Amino acid sequence: MSTLRKIGTLLILALFVVSSIGIADTTVMAAARTAKLASVKGDVKVQKSGSKKVVKAFNSMALSQGDTIITGKNSSAKVVYSQGTQSTLGSGTRLMIAQMAGGKTKGKVWSGQVWNKVESLANANDRFDIETPTAIMGVRGTLFLVTVDSCTGETYMTVEDGVVAVTTRSTQQTGQQTGQQTILVRSGQQTTITSQQQNPADNQRPIDPGSIISKASPEIIDQMVQDMGERKSKLTTEMQQMADTLKKGLPSTGNTGSSGGSSGGSGGGNQPSVTPIVKVRVVPATAPTNTAKIILDGVNMANVAGIELHALYAPGDVSNTPIGTPGTWKGMSSPLQNQQSYPVAGGKNEFIFVQLLPGTDTAQINETQTLAEISFPIKSPIKSPINVELLALALYDSNGNVIPVQLPAQTIVTLSVQ
Repeated sequence: MSTLRKIGTLLILALFVVSSIGIADTTVMAAARTAKLASVKGDVKVQKSGSKKVVKAFNSMALSQGDTIITGKNSSAKVVYSQGTQSTLGSGTRLMIAQMAGGKTKGKVWSGQVWNKVESLANANDRFDIETPTAIMGVRGTLFLVTVDSCTGETYMTVEDGVVAVTTRSTQQTGQQTGQQTILVRSGQQTTITSQQQNPADNQRPIDPGSIISKASPEIIDQMVQDMGERKSKLTTEMQQMADTLKKGLPSTGNTGSSGGSSGGSGGGNQPSVTPIVKVRVVPATAPTNTAKIILDGVNMANVAGIELHALYAPGDVSNTPIGTPGTWKGMSSPLQNQQSYPVAGGKNEFIFVQLLPGTDTAQINETQTLAEISFPIKSPIKSPINVELLALALYDSNGNVIPVQLPAQTIVTLSVQ
């Protein structure tokens, strides 16, 4: 089994995944965009552009720029755009297709819940935006949920896959224009914008699964589960393709121990007879950042092509998502790295950090080097000791085989602030 197949097998057990979003049509003239309704359930109506008349919605109903879709109680519908992007409307939702031309799609949500699955784009001028009474969301990711309070305009948003740029709407106050503020909300994070003047970073934090369940309708939750399942399947395929690329250039005999190998040796020739134990160090947090670090010290190991680390933490203990950083081994220079944080059972989040060397490159790691470090921005004030559980650690060789290494017996790490 290849390196990335092993990684994919672990990752698809998590709830959320991270992906980068590309861009859509590469032709000079952007193709005309269309949209239609699907999965219409219950009381769903459409107010056609330029008209006050409201008509009953039906499956495959064509939608035009300026149309508004309105769902009643216990009702739902799906807007399917020609480029494959979909917006699922929960009950009590009002969504207007504000723009659907020139490579840009824009929806205005005045109330209710909209779950968006944005397909990959391929032109730098293409955009998919969602606007609410308090914020504008420019999508750079693929899966995100928007909930709008019909009375206050308060906007609640979670990003389950990718990155979304959130900008507060500028307004006039006492004759002056207020400035806009923009933040990037990444996979596994949520934010709430209560007013047009609020800094969207004020309420940015790791996703609270309970908030999603309490705010989202059953139809929205069902669609979220389906879309994330499809994304996991797609990720597994992508990982296998990357693994095939990673293995290109290997000797046809498959003998990694042939002459001319890496300086650290290969084929397990320099592997110790006893499985080495990784040492764990903790760097306490200090003001003003209050960021504590867990550092995994290296082991004497040759022919290393990748590392994978899993850790469990309580999202309420941190002010933002943990960040993984490559250690001082050769992986520092590798562009093939990924990190994600997912809600799991018991109100915890699982953090995963993956680092791979490109092609068939390998490295020798010794005890003077570090494998990786994880930074945890601790939320103030600290009410109790903060514990992080190191769940798993794996090293891989260039063939995707696991190199024996283990964590210390005590895998619960306590973080502190000095």
